Amino acid sequence: MKLKYAHLKNGNFGDDLNPWLWPQCAPELFDGDDNVQFLGIGTILHRHYPASTLKVVFSSGAGYRRAPILDESWRVYCVRGKLTARLLGVSPDLAVGDGAYLLRQLRLLEAAPVAGRVGFMPHHASLRYLDWAGLCERAGLTYLDPCAPVAETLRRISSCSLVLAEAMHAAIVSDALRIPWVAVRYSHRFLDSKWHDWLSAFDLDLVIHDMPAVLDAQLPFKELLKRRLRSPLAHLPLAPARWRRMPCRRATATELDGAAEWLAALATSAVPQMTSEPALARVEQRLDEKLQKLRADFAAGLLIAPQPNPTAGVS
Repeated sequence: MKLKYAHLKNGNFGDDLNPWLWPQCAPELFDGDDNVQFLGIGTILHRHYPASTLKVVFSSGAGYRRAPILDESWRVYCVRGKLTARLLGVSPDLAVGDGAYLLRQLRLLEAAPVAGRVGFMPHHASLRYLDWAGLCERAGLTYLDPCAPVAETLRRISSCSLVLAEAMHAAIVSDALRIPWVAVRYSHRFLDSKWHDWLSAFDLDLVIHDMPAVLDAQLPFKELLKRRLRSPLAHLPLAPARWRRMPCRRATATELDGAAEWLAALATSAVPQMTSEPALARVEQRLDEKLQKLRADFAAGLLIAPQPNPTAGVS
């Protein structure tokens, strides 16, 4: 089969976990056969995959686009959480958890966290709006670049004693490594539902901290126009909450200082979250069971693309 994931031009930590993790967990699966597609980590379940391929779903999520209508060309071993299970119309028993937790089985990271070191990873889509490295430096935080190579980012996360995360997989990986984390919402691109989906596998409620929506970049004309049209409506009762996180003007130096101070204060005042040890053990065990089932099915030759019906369209 062939690994399919969201491959962004500049890289993205959560998506790029796929080519780092899966060949280490189950190398025999990936023989390059594009007729069988492995869908792993990410909010990647939608209706636009070829009908002629077999789509093997393992811990993926839905939510960005319309969920697929399942037929014989889909084989669902497990999904990220209960919201995805509901969108797909499959049993909630398949809401096993995010596949990134399997990195615990690799036992590759042995670096001890540095006391007091707090990391922050923005969402990759937020990079264009602020100088995050500079802002983190002013706040006394360790900047975790969502576009850096996975191995480097894992080392940097593992050195932190706390992680502030707008990027969901910074929080998931921190959780897997038993590092407390805090969810931070900055951009209008922050998708609450996928976080709730992830944590539904642990029956844990999410606490989100809203960072000041400051802008320090020149926006393209179309995006600036859209923001200016929405700005007068953003605080109306029926307006989407995300409109209030779309500033039109560049922040002043005082406002940027305020954003850095907000991050620094959050690092010391927020009550961090982390899944419980029993819940983590349950998710890790179920992910391993599903992976072993997938490997056994592959070895037995049970994962083959659907065959075209030669009588289709014949009356």
